[in-house]
Amino acid sequence: MQRRTSEEHRPQVIGILMAKSGDIFKVDVGGSELASLSYLAFEGATKSNRPNVQVGYLIYGQCVVANKDMEPEMVCIDICGWANGMGVIGQDGLLFKVTLGLIEKSKIS
Repeated sequence: MQRRTSEEHRPQVIGILMAKSGDIFKVDVGGSELASLSYLAFEGATKSNRPNVQVGYLIYGQCVVANKDMEPEMVCIDICGWANGMGVIGQDGLLFKVTLGLIEKSKIS
């Protein structure tokens, strides 16, 4: 049985697109496994109108399947089908991994 998270409890993640295989993209979100992302999980995507994403792009989305025993699954749309800022961030940028301690220190300043 899959554990799907409710809309208000979906963790938001930023990942790097690592591979394209058929109808599924593989995204590194920093977990033990790559998350799967369907090409239909983008706003306005159809079989004839696929999103233009390339390996190395940053993707902002939400995890809909989050279980330690299963491959994570993510989407770039909310339950109404809108992107609301999610999707391809692009290739011209930097992504840093930081500790929670550093984030706490930056919030105090």
